[in-house]
Amino acid sequence: VNRPDRDCARFNLCFRMVNKLLFVSIGTMFLMTKMDIDSDKGVSLLRIGYLASTIYCGIGYMWMYTVISSKNDRTKFLKTPASEGKEAVFEEKMKYDMQKLTEMFQQFATSFVFMAFIHFTMKGNRPLLFQCCLNPFNLIECQLFKIHLLGLDDQIEDLQRPWPAPNLFGAPSAPPQRKWGEAPPQVADAAGAAQVEGGGANSST
Repeated sequence: VNRPDRDCARFNLCFRMVNKLLFVSIGTMFLMTKMDIDSDKGVSLLRIGYLASTIYCGIGYMWMYTVISSKNDRTKFLKTPASEGKEAVFEEKMKYDMQKLTEMFQQFATSFVFMAFIHFTMKGNRPLLFQCCLNPFNLIECQLFKIHLLGLDDQIEDLQRPWPAPNLFGAPSAPPQRKWGEAPPQVADAAGAAQVEGGGANSST
């Protein structure tokens, strides 16, 4: 494993996350300078915008669910490498993707309820505006959206399963570091599959 390449990938991931948050923050501040979000008209426009953003994201989640179900990809990948006497764990892509989609939707629904509570009980207009701009970005940058709706290859480094858990802002965390000499997931996956085939051939003989 090339350490400089790994560090460069981690830097690029963090750089993209910072760029996204910076872009959303600047866009939010620009909107606040162009409209009075505390006025009755501003609040009405803000609610319409947040509702439109929520509907857009909801359609995206339903679309991803439909595509994942139609693909029905039963290909297995290496989810957990073998370590300390424990066997490697393989999982089907469809099952894993459905699980991640459920987690994303639950996080999205929780965020919606939380923002509605802040807006209607604490008059939090600015957090609502920020979330209105951030939610679509989180959707289009998730791995499921890129693979199933944009048609990108899931063997790209950033899209290889398993995926890191999202952080507080919805952006993926940095990928876990591998030990020196440890094979990347796709290599380990191929080795594990070959090991299984080899074991089946030996048992048949």
